[in-house]
Amino acid sequence: MKIVFTAVWLSMAGIANSQDIRFFTENVSGQVVFFAGNPYYCPVSAALELKLVNYDFSEGTQKVFLIPARTDPFKIGSIAIAQSNKKYNYSYSYKTVFGNILLSHYDQSYVYDLSFAKGKTYKLGQGYNGTSSHLNENALDFVMPEGSEILAAREGVVVQVVQNNTASCLTADCKKYNNYINIYHSDGSFANYTHLNTTVQK
Repeated sequence: MKIVFTAVWLSMAGIANSQDIRFFTENVSGQVVFFAGNPYYCPVSAALELKLVNYDFSEGTQKVFLIPARTDPFKIGSIAIAQSNKKYNYSYSYKTVFGNILLSHYDQSYVYDLSFAKGKTYKLGQGYNGTSSHLNENALDFVMPEGSEILAAREGVVVQVVQNNTASCLTADCKKYNNYINIYHSDGSFANYTHLNTTVQK
């Protein structure tokens, strides 16, 4: 029987870029207003990089913005021409990640369950800061037969599921091939269940 490694990884931000976040602009009363749309059930951090020529940004030097869950549109800020008698131009780019990357406090006293049913036992293949693929990560790998039932270690909201990959290996280079479930918790932290080859049940 094929063996799968199931890693539970706890973090303050989602591991994957949130691909469905949209940015757009509108011209309003002579200003260019930046908006974002977030369809996910968790907040998303967006790093906005502006290149401005003769424009002033309403939010000053701020670069990271938190887009609330299920919000569209969300106003980021606006730019206005500084001097009308001079040339002006702008461009922008952005990167996004699940969660609030500026969050520094979370519930450290919460006692997590194991990610499988009570009475079941599985070998621990790799622990925190493991030498295989857990460098600087609070992650656990359990060796489980394919098709084993996997349970959430804590109540939360599923914000992302990837289950179309078929390749795998045990090194950090293969993270792009992972199947995983990303769960958002009420204190702003995330748990990521990865290396999966199972059917997600609601």
